[in-house]
Amino acid sequence: MLQLTCEELTKAGFGLPEVLLLDTPTNSSALTLILAVWYHRSTPGGTCFIYLRDASETQAWCAGVAVECSLAAQEDGDDAAWWLLRRSTFPDRFDQLAAFTGESRELVLAKCHAGIVRTKEAWDSAPTASTAEREAFYGTTDAYLYELIVYEDPIPVQQPAAEAQLRQFELAHGSGGLVLRSAQYGPIAAYDISEVMRAFLRFRVARYYPHLADRIQVLDEWASLPLESFDLVHAYHVLEHMDDPQDVLRRLAGLLKVGGHVHVIAPFDAVGPEYPEHNPNLAHLTVPDLFEAAGLEQVNTYPVGVWQAYVGVRR
Repeated sequence: MLQLTCEELTKAGFGLPEVLLLDTPTNSSALTLILAVWYHRSTPGGTCFIYLRDASETQAWCAGVAVECSLAAQEDGDDAAWWLLRRSTFPDRFDQLAAFTGESRELVLAKCHAGIVRTKEAWDSAPTASTAEREAFYGTTDAYLYELIVYEDPIPVQQPAAEAQLRQFELAHGSGGLVLRSAQYGPIAAYDISEVMRAFLRFRVARYYPHLADRIQVLDEWASLPLESFDLVHAYHVLEHMDDPQDVLRRLAGLLKVGGHVHVIAPFDAVGPEYPEHNPNLAHLTVPDLFEAAGLEQVNTYPVGVWQAYVGVRR
């Protein structure tokens, strides 16, 4: 077992199977940071022993990243204790992306941490003046793959219930996290303009989630989908990139059965240097207005990070 201080852990290499931390950060942000450092550098199934006076924050963090947290040792009359953290043996999203690209976990994480900055650099270096050029950029860049996978929630690996038959479609599925989770509720068709995204989702299903293969259909186009055939449609962070989001939303509404729901996140007003890929000509639009024009009734809203999701129903 490798015994390290927090500072030594931040400088350690990747592929750590067992770590014992010799000190513990005293504030919550520093603790969260060092836990993330351990997680990123550990192997599947890797462990970390950490001494904690209050384990509640660590337990909450572990639940969010699918890490097992258990009491290892505690002295009588002492609130503090040693806790054992254990990563799942199942390859996580970064391992899966590394297997897809052939890169090391370290390089994948470096690109993921660059995130939106790397995407903006890719956009700024590409010709994007025309619709065709923008579609070519979205269709071939791998920048979004590294940016979006960071935001994925843990994906269930259990077999979904046979009676779960909600028919779903996702437009712009990205790295595929929502598709993989939604398959627990029923069959889902998904399309992304990015060839890289489609290839990665197919790779993930075949290698890591074969029990979902009969529920997930990754499409090369979505224009031929049958009308009035879906119970639920997702369109997260896609309409603000388009030339005519109203037409796209009308098409999505047409895919819904009567009583079917569409979930949309589209921050049209997020424009400027921070969001160069967002169409600035759409800054005046709002999702509720688009719902009304598409014949959808808004029935709910809910926060997703800093964004707002809107739910519309077809009557």
